[in-house]
Amino acid sequence: MVKSYPIASTLDRVSFAPNDSALDSLLLHNNNGIIAMDNNQQVSGKMMNVTLTLTPVLNDNQFTHSTDTVMLESNLQWEVLTK
Repeated sequence: MVKSYPIASTLDRVSFAPNDSALDSLLLHNNNGIIAMDNNQQVSGKMMNVTLTLTPVLNDNQFTHSTDTVMLESNLQWEVLTK
């Protein structure tokens, strides 16, 4: 059985306390973590599959001298932390 969970962001790398309420999507910033939540509690288990969809957030200044084709580049690093 596959179950989807809302996620919350966190900066707490020890107890994984959420910063806010769990949502279906989040705007993340540098060093933010994500936590799967269920009924305001962290989801626990031995195995979890994650599908992550990234949507870049750009402002108008980033398109000021661009042509029809703009290459976007990002350096992402992931770290899996467990209790």
